[in-house]
Amino acid sequence: MGLIATRSITVAGSTGLFGAGSGFGLYASPLGPWTVGAGLSYYDSGEITLNASDGTSRHLTGRREIMIGGGVATDPVPGLVAGMLLKGLYSSLLEEFRVRTAVWDIGLQYEVADAMKLGIAAQNLGAQIRYSEDTFSLPAAVRAGLAYGFRIGEASSGGDAVLVASDIGYLSLDRAFEYRMGVEYRWRSLLDIRIGMHAGSAGEPGTLCIGFGVNGGRMGAPLLERFDYAIQFWSRASAYPQTLSLTAKL
Repeated sequence: MGLIATRSITVAGSTGLFGAGSGFGLYASPLGPWTVGAGLSYYDSGEITLNASDGTSRHLTGRREIMIGGGVATDPVPGLVAGMLLKGLYSSLLEEFRVRTAVWDIGLQYEVADAMKLGIAAQNLGAQIRYSEDTFSLPAAVRAGLAYGFRIGEASSGGDAVLVASDIGYLSLDRAFEYRMGVEYRWRSLLDIRIGMHAGSAGEPGTLCIGFGVNGGRMGAPLLERFDYAIQFWSRASAYPQTLSLTAKL
């Protein structure tokens, strides 16, 4: 979570061709030197069919998760932002095994130079979950990333801008590294065109993602801050998942 100047709410939904779906809602607000936020997210893996030896079949939801969370962020020294997030998780597997637990995310972001930022985060720290007789660790990860932006043309004339970002993460569950990289081109502070890739880990396939974003304020819709759309290819989660999100000022 970074620092913001105005209150906002973001809602997003994602779905793929094979029935998997996810979504989230996030509220964030400045509060003195802090930014505070709260959110709700869900994931549904879609329906699966279990065929028994007697010839009967059962149609069940493979996995369903609901997560709620709250977090804070602040800048203790100029150029440095620190944040933490507490998440509560409810998970069900095959509609029979249900668990509840809580985990933490923590992160730091530092402006190392003009238009260049470095970030590091640890995610899903804390408890394990237990389905029946089996105990699993949540997919904890440590990530580090770098972002650099530069402008093309004069700002006073509405020049374009480019943002390049990449990160590397270590996944404790897979005991493997993953890599991500993306480029965003901003045209006249109105339209963003994006392309990114995620290199797979532990033998999993990689992902290519393309998308765009529209600045609602520049189009005469002051309350609609952003509209974003993305589609993934070769995703390991489902076939061609698409994500739509809206951010509004309050």
